[in-house]
Order: sequence, then structure tokens, then C-alpha cells
Amino acid sequence: MVDIRFSHLTIDAITRSSGVFTGRNQQVSWRAESKQTQGFGVVEGDRNRLSHHMHTVFKSQHKKSNA
Repeated sequence: MVDIRFSHLTIDAITRSSGVFTGRNQQVSWRAESKQTQGFGVVEGDRNRLSHHMHTVFKSQHKKSNA
């Protein structure tokens, strides 16, 4: 067994798939899933400026096969 000790610990954010556990513990059935979709695209050229921009990502609907 590994013994790790910190004199100071700072946590900036805890997201859905994160956890902070202290003492003797065992996580059972611990599971995390993540999906990230970004839709900025490409901006080309010289001296481009973006202001108050909004981005939309359209998710295509895939049909499930009955195989």
C-alpha cells in the first residue's frame, strides 16, 4: 500500500467525474464518462477580431440498427 501525504492541498474545481477521498476508503463501482463537443471552426486571415460570437453545434441523429 502506498502512503502519500500533503502538507497543503488546493482544489480548484470538482467536476462530475472527480472526487476527493480521505482516510481509509474504497470506491466500488466508480465510473466516469465524458463527452466534449466544440464547434468554433476556423478563422483565417490577418488581424481578425471576434466579438460577441456565438457557436452552435448540431448533433446528427444516428439511427440504431436492430441487428
